[in-house]
Amino acid sequence: MNIPQDEADDETRPRKQMRVSAMGDGGGDVEKGEEDRPMTIGVFGGSFNPIHLGHVLLAITTKQTKPVDKVVLVPVFKHAVKTDLLPYEDRVKMCELAMSGAGAGGVEVSTIERDVGESNAAMLKALKQRYPPNSKLWWICGDDVFDWIERPKGVATMKEVTGLIVQRRLHKGSGDRFFKAPINESKIRAMADRLSLEIDFIYGELPHFSSTLVRRAPGSWRAFLPQTVSRFLESRPDLLAQLHANLEADAQKEQPKAKDINDVDENGPSMSCVIMGVEAMHMLQYERGQTGLWLSMGTPQAEADLVEAQAQTD
Repeated sequence: MNIPQDEADDETRPRKQMRVSAMGDGGGDVEKGEEDRPMTIGVFGGSFNPIHLGHVLLAITTKQTKPVDKVVLVPVFKHAVKTDLLPYEDRVKMCELAMSGAGAGGVEVSTIERDVGESNAAMLKALKQRYPPNSKLWWICGDDVFDWIERPKGVATMKEVTGLIVQRRLHKGSGDRFFKAPINESKIRAMADRLSLEIDFIYGELPHFSSTLVRRAPGSWRAFLPQTVSRFLESRPDLLAQLHANLEADAQKEQPKAKDINDVDENGPSMSCVIMGVEAMHMLQYERGQTGLWLSMGTPQAEADLVEAQAQTD
């Protein structure tokens, strides 16, 4: 199990190594004539409502840095809690557009949730049947997975996978601040042993995108989405209207009830200033995300684009 030593993920400090994950024979697309060999599949489930740049970067990073044969995105067909999802077929289409637009070879989109229509465990069991015998599934997820994998549905899900590929997420704290939850190594090690799981972490920093930040700045939603997805939404006024309505409803729920949004108290600046700061910060992260996509794709322009982006953002 590869676990970061601290929540800062400081590349200059040595990482504490625990049990090293063994995920397969290596990454890359399946070669002709190897269709019957066991495969290692990274399974990335989510509502993708809609898919945003954070999803795209995580899928590409997993494919490029972890020894998986392919990454499979599995949009949720029905959600037990979220009732404002865009139509399933449209979410699937946006996932396909996002990955094709990013040039993400080895990343596919599956509609198996629609075919199975049951729990994650049932979906994973059915997905495994689509690959050669002895193929392994790895669940791509955020670090909040440790909050639920020992609940009954979590245990059933974990029985269908070899291990977890975990991204360290930013969690929202008080005062519009975000933080990385500390890693309890002994707790995670014990959990992995009880569930017979391998655990591997995504190292390094990915630009932070989330639906929460979109709700905080609904006027800047395009900065959080791949261009192919933005164009698709703009060509579908009905979907765009539904997305805007959902964002406005969510933002309304999060408005402070006790005071006006522009009020200033002794504890700090007005909420409007905070929102403007969040918008500016994530416009910058959008540019970093675009550079990350170029680098992941390995284009000849990667180095030049990186230098130009650094010059513009320093």
